[in-house]
Amino acid sequence: MSTVAPKVTVLALSYNHADYLVETLESIRCQSFQDFELFISDDASRDDSATLIQEWNARHQRADRLFLHATNQGLCPTLNEMFEAASGQYLQLIACDDHLLPQCLQRKVAVLDSAGSNVAAVYSDAIVMDDNGQEQPRTFLEKFLKKRPAPEGNLFPRLLLGNFLPAMSVLSRREFVQQVGAFDNALLFEDWDLWLRLGRHYDFVYDNQPSVRYRIHQANMHRNMSGECLQNYRILAKHRDMFRARMRILLTIVRNADDFSLDTAEVQDFLTWADSYPETRWFRRAFFGRSRMAQQMIAQLVDTSEGVTRPFSAPENRRLQKTAA
Repeated sequence: MSTVAPKVTVLALSYNHADYLVETLESIRCQSFQDFELFISDDASRDDSATLIQEWNARHQRADRLFLHATNQGLCPTLNEMFEAASGQYLQLIACDDHLLPQCLQRKVAVLDSAGSNVAAVYSDAIVMDDNGQEQPRTFLEKFLKKRPAPEGNLFPRLLLGNFLPAMSVLSRREFVQQVGAFDNALLFEDWDLWLRLGRHYDFVYDNQPSVRYRIHQANMHRNMSGECLQNYRILAKHRDMFRARMRILLTIVRNADDFSLDTAEVQDFLTWADSYPETRWFRRAFFGRSRMAQQMIAQLVDTSEGVTRPFSAPENRRLQKTAA
């Protein structure tokens, strides 16, 4: 048995992906670049995913480790469990409903090998497909970036406005992922949070050839995410010392009033903290100051020195939203 560490660790994650996972695993097995270790997880799927994974590996003997959970652990705890066992220089994540194109690892490894020492990751565009594998007319980046060119270098300011990176297209340096704290077990999804923490300290490079296929179907995580606004808030709050992050948080709270109507302690803590920044008052005036009613409400808040630390009631939030629309 070789003691030489592999170049890449591939983390393949399954949760109720029985309809697609064999295709995904085959796309990994058939890579033109083979210097990788493969870890496959199943997080207590309700279908027969775990059985299919075991059968596939019995046929091909390609997985180095299987992480088959009897009870659901969640995405980030599962990733951390696999990450702790990884030994590859680079890290590739893929959900078991997507595909790696045959040259994916070969191209991205070559890019990272030749990249500067401050580059954390390489990403590319992703071909979008439906349930049946039929390719869609627009790619992943065409949907999110429209006609703007894909950025590279310091992506942190752009990522604060929202996540546009196809997660399955990113090959990252494992050492840098470790340095920024790997995956946050308190979150329901991993990618935007990790890209922000990497992007705050390191650069990204862009490979202009699509390297993966991304599948859109009814069971996609992003279509069934409860509490997504609060998750986004928690991700952005880690960077609240940045002006752009603070403004993004304020917009998120206002535009999703019902999600924050309970005024959780962490949100109230942020609002109290943010009230020391001059842009907070500017934000209130700019965003709500479009009618006499809104101006009177703002004046009342300013006069009582309550500022944004005053918890708006749900009816007030709805009125403010209607005014700002």
